[in-house]
Amino acid sequence: MKRRAFITAAGAAGAVTACTASARKPAILPRRLDRDSIRVGIVGLGPYSAADRFIRLINDPSVPPRTNMRVTAVCERTAGYRGLFRGSDDFIDRQSALLAERFDMDRFRTEFGVEHIVPAPRDMIGQVDAVIVTESQAADGDARLFMESGLPVCVAAPFARTLGDARELARYAAERGVMLMGGSYLPWTASLQTASDRIDRNTVQHYYTESAADTLLTGLFHTLDMARALAGGHVIEISTHGVRNSGAGDPATPPPVTAYLVHEPAGPDRDRIVGSASTWYGRPNDAWVKVFTDSGAVEEHVGSPSEKYPEDRGHEILPYLGIVDRAFETGVAPRAKEYVVEITALMLMAHQSATRGGTPVGHDEIDACALPDVVSESV
Repeated sequence: MKRRAFITAAGAAGAVTACTASARKPAILPRRLDRDSIRVGIVGLGPYSAADRFIRLINDPSVPPRTNMRVTAVCERTAGYRGLFRGSDDFIDRQSALLAERFDMDRFRTEFGVEHIVPAPRDMIGQVDAVIVTESQAADGDARLFMESGLPVCVAAPFARTLGDARELARYAAERGVMLMGGSYLPWTASLQTASDRIDRNTVQHYYTESAADTLLTGLFHTLDMARALAGGHVIEISTHGVRNSGAGDPATPPPVTAYLVHEPAGPDRDRIVGSASTWYGRPNDAWVKVFTDSGAVEEHVGSPSEKYPEDRGHEILPYLGIVDRAFETGVAPRAKEYVVEITALMLMAHQSATRGGTPVGHDEIDACALPDVVSESV
């Protein structure tokens, strides 16, 4: 497989620039890997993981290669997830069966050419050039494990359960000089990049973001990341409303949840920016944003992917995979390592507000807090 032209040209010229925030205008960076394709390992096969879609989109033999990546190893660490489901025995049985169907190891081998199915993340070391972690369970521990071996890591899920864990992860990546990236794929979609290009963050007044989701944590992860990407500015506090403790209920049917974010002003003569980030009962991966600026409103919708035309660049995950591909090749993340701490702080503020009945929570109130297991949904 031949390298993309911009990688070859950059290697010859030795040009080094920072990654841009646009998925449509890639930065020109020197290649870091010598091999023609990047051997990728995937960890995280839980109920809210996108691992099966990542494998299909990267390895699908029915279409031309979309990236220089190739998923060659998958960690089959699924046994522990059954105990994390909350609900009736019938619900747990159904969810466990769906999980087994989605993550069919025989299909991964025969249809998508995954060479190695391993029982533990450590078993991938030596078999892969980079790793994507697609489930928040033990995400920070998995990321550090691979970074200890010098492997670049993408965490396509909430990074850590505590602010201390997130800070340690960012510190370790900086000390070892290892590429660490992550966050939601939604800010990298073509439509949201179009919206971002039309927004002057110095003129934002307020905004709305929303996405369909199964749980508080998995849903707000996407909407909070969209809010941060589109509105910018330090988030001072968050208040979260509409959450109920799932208890013995089925976590696949939570109520809609809204988090209200207060950002610092864009300038000395500006007011604080206030926005809402919501989850709703919709098609998976549907999302919508509307940002009000001094000159008018910018509105964009991200639709569900087309199963008939999965190669379409409008697919919500494909642009993100292009960003991941380039980060693995160059060893340069599209965001600063401090982002690990930033998005974890947003998640903690939103979650702590939910536990306190919607009371606003700021940065100074989350140092001793922790997120729950993402599958349990309990607050």
